[in-house]
Amino acid sequence: MSANEVIEQIRQLPTEDRLKVFAFVHQVEAQIKKTQPEAGRADDVKFQQAVDWVFTEHRELMRRLSQ
Repeated sequence: MSANEVIEQIRQLPTEDRLKVFAFVHQVEAQIKKTQPEAGRADDVKFQQAVDWVFTEHRELMRRLSQ
């Protein structure tokens, strides 16, 4: 099963179940950060790519927020 399939299934869950999934993901994230502190850090190039993507994908929202 791909990540996209899992994400779509999570989207279809009732709110209470989605909250359980999110809590689990945060627990996993915290554990990864404890055992691999560098895993959560992005280098400058990856960070800039993420910024570019957010501003491109959400151009209208960013325009409205800037007003």
